[in-house]
Amino acid sequence: MAIIIDEVMLLSRKPRIEFNGAIYHVFQRGNNRENIFNDPIEKGYFIKQIIEYMDAYEFELLAYVIMDNHYHLILRTKEVALNKIMHGINNVYSKFYNHRHERTGHVFEERYSSKLVEDDAYLIWLLRYIHRNPVRAHICENVSKYKWSSDFFYRKGINVFVNIDFILNIFSRNRFKAMKIYFELMESPEDSQACDYQSLKLRFPQDSLKGDMAEYAKNGVSKRPTLKEILNNLNLDEEKYNLIKSGSRKRHITDMKVLFIKEALKYKYTHKEIGEFINISQTAVTKLLADRTKRNNS
Repeated sequence: MAIIIDEVMLLSRKPRIEFNGAIYHVFQRGNNRENIFNDPIEKGYFIKQIIEYMDAYEFELLAYVIMDNHYHLILRTKEVALNKIMHGINNVYSKFYNHRHERTGHVFEERYSSKLVEDDAYLIWLLRYIHRNPVRAHICENVSKYKWSSDFFYRKGINVFVNIDFILNIFSRNRFKAMKIYFELMESPEDSQACDYQSLKLRFPQDSLKGDMAEYAKNGVSKRPTLKEILNNLNLDEEKYNLIKSGSRKRHITDMKVLFIKEALKYKYTHKEIGEFINISQTAVTKLLADRTKRNNS
């Protein structure tokens, strides 16, 4: 796989592929590389627009950093195309910025850049690259000291508008182990970008995302089944199906509920998505899996 190193490492460019569940690295600078996020009000307003469009277009935000003159995002799209999402966010922010500074003209430099994330190692490398951006820029000495990135949510284990589960689950299904790996990646010094990426490929060889992409390339469509299809494929009788779907806590359906959760995780659904589908909390999903692992190991 060819690697091009510019300000960020980009894999060889290809026509944009759009499908349900696609993950993109999105990057954009201010026009003429000028500062466009000058203070907390402007940075906060930009994040607010991401959240509002997330509700409207149902995409997921996996990570972000807002610097003074550019931003990085990792987005996971669903039904709405990336260009529609980014046009909305950038357009609203541009109008806000121009009105606030009593100016006209372009706020952002040309069109945003985006790259389809095709393997686990690149996604992990990208998370580290984005969160360590302020450290490389000598704004702060430690990742945790910068306020305008999603590191805070990962560090505190908070799933609010940032989906931390997706990447942490690649590290490990055990959240304690996943957090330990995350802290290590954020605190360890970076090698050259190409070497850093290759070392992560050796450390995380299970390319679940690459498998998704191969399936897409082969069939031309996303083959990820819906949560309803996954539950239907368990061939449950009507009573058990309805109990699971309604969030029932009856013990005799626990095994089938755990089986459904495990099947859904294979297709990269998050604990939050699974919980919402079967009417239980994200915490309850995590607890069910932890209890089953503990039981199997005892």
